[in-house]
Amino acid sequence: MDDDAAPSPLKSQTNRFLAVGAFAYEKVVLWRNPKGSLDVYVYTDAQSPGDATEEEFLSKIGRADSVLSQASAENAEFAATIQAMTRVYEFCFDYGNGSFSIASAKGGKIEWSALYAK
Repeated sequence: MDDDAAPSPLKSQTNRFLAVGAFAYEKVVLWRNPKGSLDVYVYTDAQSPGDATEEEFLSKIGRADSVLSQASAENAEFAATIQAMTRVYEFCFDYGNGSFSIASAKGGKIEWSALYAK
């Protein structure tokens, strides 16, 4: 194995998270919230925020959890760090120049923003 090879994108992101508290990998964005939570941002594929569904949000949460499991299996320090944090999931709509949250989930409870309540 070449010791000079660049680390995998996932390893680079886990190292970045440990250093600066941010992570972006395969449409999953993590942020170490100064209030102590692990904020997990996932993005709808819907063309309009009103078209996003709870089923899609749950699917995106599952995908994010798979990425976190894979990253944790590869980096024990990352695993220990995120294990101690409460996860807050944000379901976001990307409008091209930015994004905004249309729903959040904490402790298994989903809350939609007032404009997009289901």
